[in-house]
Amino acid sequence: MASATLRAMTWGRSFQRGLRVAVAMASLHSVAVAQEPSSLDTGRSAFLKGDYPASLAAAKKGTPVDENYPDYVALEIRTLLEIGRYHDATERANELGRRAAFDPELALQAARAFRATGALEEATELTERAARFQPDRPTKGNSRKTAAFAELLLDHRVDPKMILERLLEPAKKADPEGREPYLALGKLALANHDRQLAAEYFREGLKRFPGDPDFNFGLDQSGLELPAANREPGITSYLDLALKANPKHTAALLHKATQLTGRKAFKEATGVFQQVLAVNPDHPEAWAGLAAIALVQDDEKEAKAAIERARKFYG
Repeated sequence: MASATLRAMTWGRSFQRGLRVAVAMASLHSVAVAQEPSSLDTGRSAFLKGDYPASLAAAKKGTPVDENYPDYVALEIRTLLEIGRYHDATERANELGRRAAFDPELALQAARAFRATGALEEATELTERAARFQPDRPTKGNSRKTAAFAELLLDHRVDPKMILERLLEPAKKADPEGREPYLALGKLALANHDRQLAAEYFREGLKRFPGDPDFNFGLDQSGLELPAANREPGITSYLDLALKANPKHTAALLHKATQLTGRKAFKEATGVFQQVLAVNPDHPEAWAGLAAIALVQDDEKEAKAAIERARKFYG
């Protein structure tokens, strides 16, 4: 009897230990699952790195039942535009109809799609409607909508100072770890030709998001030189850092090609314009840049062909 009781007690203690281990393992698993990035976050990260196929695949995982479905569609349209699938982006925007106006970020991307295919009236109508629906006050971890709404208002020539004071600065204060307010503030300062202020915002954003290609690109546009301590072979400017983080960053590539053209380094500039076209075969600014180089070199045939490609979606 005593032996049986001892065996039962031993089994009981073993069972309790096993149960505690199982509970602990389950708890660790649930924490790991909770910490896994969503497909939306994965897609946004892929976009920043220039992995546009992965960005598009992640964006398409969103379904209408998802609470943040508009964010998925906005990322999908943005990615389609980046790789030159303008008609697909416009078709996606058309599918949304008036619903696109209720989300500022989605409205921005849908309007870009309309403009890319020459549907200017549709773009204007959409942004005018979207500008009537101000999003909720920004909170910690939730400032993207406010930054997008600010950009919508800027499209309609609302006073930049009002946008700065009533939208973007409060968004930065409410969500100091949010990426979009810093980016929007920097772009607003650049648009108002205040490169020093723009650099301050971009630098502040870069501190929170090290290596971010958009902040590095913004610092280059602001005219800042990369400190000597941060230089390495092949990396001598903030523009180089932006392209290191995302070699397919079309805006940064265009900026580089334009700089090279200004220095009459036409061969190198042509190569960079071709890098843009490798991402987006119908990029109008890249074709316009190639047309300008051809004209300077008295190559009328090449210039005419490039101009036709630049005007492809505008008739």
